[in-house]
Amino acid sequence: EMFRTKSESSEPGNESMFGSMSEDGDDVFFGTDTPSKFLRMIKGSEISERYVFENLIGKGSYGQVFLAKDRQMDAKVAIKRLKVVDNPIYGKRLLRELRILRQCEHENIIKLIDVRRIGVEKKRLDELLLVFQFADTDMEKLIHSNRSFEDLHVQYFIYQILLSLKYLHSCKIIHRDIKPANIFINKNCDLFLGDFGLARGTHELPAEAAAAAAAPPRGRNGSVEDDEGVHGGRRSSSRRSGGSSSGLGNTKEERKRASEHQPEFQEPLPRRSG
Repeated sequence: EMFRTKSESSEPGNESMFGSMSEDGDDVFFGTDTPSKFLRMIKGSEISERYVFENLIGKGSYGQVFLAKDRQMDAKVAIKRLKVVDNPIYGKRLLRELRILRQCEHENIIKLIDVRRIGVEKKRLDELLLVFQFADTDMEKLIHSNRSFEDLHVQYFIYQILLSLKYLHSCKIIHRDIKPANIFINKNCDLFLGDFGLARGTHELPAEAAAAAAAPPRGRNGSVEDDEGVHGGRRSSSRRSGGSSSGLGNTKEERKRASEHQPEFQEPLPRRSG
């Protein structure tokens, strides 16, 4: 398999697009609300009827991520649990991302399968569940793992990224956050571009910004900001030095630097059907 070295003996599927996390520790939104409490809360609901929650595989500033099985599609999915906070900046960013993901339909863009609301009262929205297609890992994990690739693999990855960008730009959408952590990959080398929290439609940007690949503005101290403030998480290379195109260039350079210290990859390149 592509994501296993000769010394590894773990079962396939143990690597996930969001890593692995335990229930220990407070969450930025959910505090000490553990996954087990959450599962008890949704027990008997339409959500639990369709989705079988397996385990917590990640958490961060956005909330929690679960690995689950979609009974209807008979497939693995990644479910993001988001706390709806009284923050117009966060809400605007989330709505924009949902709108873009609903609009996009391409084999190299992560697919938003379902959106479910969880509220204590019918007129109150407390939480959102976003159901995404599942991917085995992301480019950042691959770059820093004990794996190496033939030039053909790298070319295939870049080709798929370019396909996703061509599609987005044809839809007049600029991603603005191209970095290895936002590029998800399956074991068969299928690649998906994700995380559209900073994406914009070209009509939302000044003409000068759109023409320059929509690089976000910088703060007083030189830090990169999005339209509503400093974007949470690590700074991406694309937002430091430009938009989609420069982000792709930085991703290629990271892949090249990492491959210089990795053993040769012996497996043949998996081919996509058709």
